[in-house]
Amino acid sequence: MHEPLIHLMFFCELMLTKPSVATVQKIVTEILHQDPGVTFAKETRDLLIECCVEFITLISSEANEIADKDAKKTIACEHVTAALEQLGYPDYIPEIMKVAQEHKAQQAVSTAFLRGDIYVLMDVA
Repeated sequence: MHEPLIHLMFFCELMLTKPSVATVQKIVTEILHQDPGVTFAKETRDLLIECCVEFITLISSEANEIADKDAKKTIACEHVTAALEQLGYPDYIPEIMKVAQEHKAQQAVSTAFLRGDIYVLMDVA
């Protein structure tokens, strides 16, 4: 499974509504620039972006329904993983959990840095 796709799927956790095309376009453009041997026609790139938006919307909608059933107002990682399971994408879950852990660690470092807790920075990193 490709890491960029994982990042797009993890983005679902943050989305309650349809993501903007511009946001997905930025992510796809960054991914495509990592592989200089790959080029896409504009129509192909636009189709890829629309597919990404639809996939994120599908996962987000399902995760939102699961969160609603749990009487939660915020979509959490477990809602996204449950949505992936229900929609037939269980193979993505281990990578998503890995990325979620990395994201939490990154947030802890950022928070510690902003508070000036240098010792916490050393413990997390």
